[in-house]
Amino acid sequence: MAYKQVKTMQHDSLESELRLFINSMNITFRLYKPRDILLSFNGGKDATVVLHLICTFVVALSKNQQNSVNLGTLLQTGRENHSFNSLSHLLPNILFIVQPNEFKEILDFVDYTEKLYGLNIKRIYLAQSKQSFKTALCSFLLEKNIKCTIEGSRSTDPNARNLDIFSTSSNSWPPFLRVSPILPWRYRSVWSFLLSNKFPYCSLYDEGYTSIGNKENTFQNPHLRTKDGFRPAYELHDETHERAGRLKKSW
Repeated sequence: MAYKQVKTMQHDSLESELRLFINSMNITFRLYKPRDILLSFNGGKDATVVLHLICTFVVALSKNQQNSVNLGTLLQTGRENHSFNSLSHLLPNILFIVQPNEFKEILDFVDYTEKLYGLNIKRIYLAQSKQSFKTALCSFLLEKNIKCTIEGSRSTDPNARNLDIFSTSSNSWPPFLRVSPILPWRYRSVWSFLLSNKFPYCSLYDEGYTSIGNKENTFQNPHLRTKDGFRPAYELHDETHERAGRLKKSW
């Protein structure tokens, strides 16, 4: 199936963020072959933005003889007649580590995205493998000889405040380069991108969830509560409450 086109953004401020994304991807794909890169995808809003942009970048890159992409190329690339079957050699590995208490809506959205765009998303089921998230990921990194990971981390995430767009893995992990291409994006930037381009996203966000983990640590954001239920995630006005529907880890 053809990939949807990225249209002009509704907010001028997003242009600089898109340029940073493109620059980070030009560097990443110049340094590493796609088979050496891992794209982590968990069905959340931030990972969804990164997935859409990576796929768009790959299509634009396949049409550019200069082995790089600029903002104009990204925005003008038409994908109506493109299938990723012919571009699979340009796509990185895509991995979804499935938690034991994953939301059905997340599972359905990942399946939907994979089928809609003809992707090959590798899944590791923690309940079946009886591994921790970290052990499962480390095993995959070593098995595939991954040299670089692309993540949907943003600077407001609890574990991302000391990250740069390019960061090396910590000592307790195998050595690899961590690339966080939407690190400076704000909450409203994420929703501006998804809504203005009419990209699909997990249905839980329309039910008042603003930050999604699993069933044990996630609930609807109380700041979106109305007398009839909950407003959608993109109507959260105060970005500091993005994680108000998440339980803090006790360790």
